[in-house]
Amino acid sequence: MTAGLLCGGGFVTTTFAGPEAISSKDKNPIVEVPTACEPRWYLSIGGGADFDLGRTHINKSVFAPGIAPFTTAYIKEHKWNDVYDDAWRIQGEIGYVLTEHLEAFGLFKYAQADATRRTRGSEVTNDVLNLIGGPTLHFPISSEWDDYTAYGGELGLRCFFFSKQARFRPYLQISGGGTHVDKINIRTFVDESAIGGPSDVEVFHGGFFDDSWVWTASGQMGAEFSLNCHWTIGVQGGVRYESILDDNDRDLNSSSFTIGGPFGTIPFRFANGTNDDSGDRLVATVTGYLKFRFW
Repeated sequence: MTAGLLCGGGFVTTTFAGPEAISSKDKNPIVEVPTACEPRWYLSIGGGADFDLGRTHINKSVFAPGIAPFTTAYIKEHKWNDVYDDAWRIQGEIGYVLTEHLEAFGLFKYAQADATRRTRGSEVTNDVLNLIGGPTLHFPISSEWDDYTAYGGELGLRCFFFSKQARFRPYLQISGGGTHVDKINIRTFVDESAIGGPSDVEVFHGGFFDDSWVWTASGQMGAEFSLNCHWTIGVQGGVRYESILDDNDRDLNSSSFTIGGPFGTIPFRFANGTNDDSGDRLVATVTGYLKFRFW
């Protein structure tokens, strides 16, 4: 089976002047040799989803005793999928056919993930009532995160198992590049019901990650099916890694909150280690695309 259409073709016949016609059996028709349609440049557009593999964390755990009289804070580590839904992605590519089995390409991608869940499991505890034989007071902490938005580009190589004349072409692909991730803020809430207060008091709203440029690396497997000389459809899946985000400690270091009574003011600077070396991603990717070959 061939991937391209045969272009041109047909027969050329010649008429000779003279008193006598040449019989058809004496004619020697000249056949035009068809030329394969083999454009080397292509454009493609596609989309897909990124599924977090749970191997990286969006924040680290912190244990902070003595942040106020008889008061201890604990921040739980959370993975990306504790915060975000699966990301959706659109992408475009421009590429060039190097050999029968090899293509080079550059791609641009845009991705977004919704932060639809609060992180839970962190808390502030106070033992002041233990001085008179009372209980330890627990104040659960929860946080809401901004949505994740990112855009960037990669360069890569795609190696096909079959030559470019084949209609069905499985392949392997590697690529790498850079991605810009928009800043991510958080809103943090404390449950003060242990002392008769509200169950959802906002105590912090500020930066957690700055605008960041991260590096990316990706490995994919896929397959293409040629519809005709110029149009191809394809699917691919694999894994991609994105490096850590730039932490923002400015708002944490300048903020504090008060639960009330004997618990004192609690500075948020105890939490500024939670975003160190965090925010990297390891995801499984699935993508479908339409490719147009030209020139």
